[in-house]
Amino acid sequence: MKFAYFAALLALIPLAACSIAPPAVGVEFQAYPAGIIPGIHVQVPLDEYGSLTGRFAANITDRQDFGEFDNEEGEGFGGGIGYRRYLETGQTGWLYGGRIDIWSLEIDFEDSGGPTGTSDIIVLQPTAEVGYGFRLGEGSWRLEVALGVGAEINVDTDGEDVGEGAIVLLGVTLLNR
Repeated sequence: MKFAYFAALLALIPLAACSIAPPAVGVEFQAYPAGIIPGIHVQVPLDEYGSLTGRFAANITDRQDFGEFDNEEGEGFGGGIGYRRYLETGQTGWLYGGRIDIWSLEIDFEDSGGPTGTSDIIVLQPTAEVGYGFRLGEGSWRLEVALGVGAEINVDTDGEDVGEGAIVLLGVTLLNR
């Protein structure tokens, strides 16, 4: 289960061979109230309006008291796949889509006057997103800004139960084809 996201990202390779254009590769940065997610982003165009997306990223979180304990913080790696649909050709303009990520996180927790420790968790994170894509100049660079809403679901926990639930993410992706 911990390496399922690698298999999902590897699925992008054969799709790149049958896409209408070369894949776009770049960097992505997402922020949410309890953390940040910097990563590498790949888009494989499926037609003039849609792309399969993939990413490998780090997830750095400081949940403070948003979780089950007074303080939860940690980090880990993960990735996922998704789909973005554009309302204009050329993968610009308004977009919408969805993604599913899997994170392997180590969360340190403490409660005032209570337990402290570390939990290793696998998090499934389905997300719906809406945004806007811009072409930067006449070249092959694009910038996309997206707002995502989803859930963090702890599917495997080694240690104490830690926070999970709704999540809102603001992301920026810079791509070059």
